[in-house]
Amino acid sequence: MPGVTVKIPSRVRDRLKALARGSSKTMGRVLEEAVTCYERNLRDDRYLEGWTRFQRDEPEAFAEYLRESQEIQATLTDAVPE
Repeated sequence: MPGVTVKIPSRVRDRLKALARGSSKTMGRVLEEAVTCYERNLRDDRYLEGWTRFQRDEPEAFAEYLRESQEIQATLTDAVPE
């Protein structure tokens, strides 16, 4: 697999190497998983920022959304046998 050279601080390389050794993975695989995790965290942060903005900027619409969600949740248990 072709690769590239990336300059990173020695301490980061050492941490990456230790993680790879401890998990029986390649440094490249550990780095790939770290980037995937970072992307997921960024996506989650943006999602939460959107909810915060929605709640702050449109409190009436947000309250209506919550009311509708509670109504839907209440009906979901109607189909569950007792």
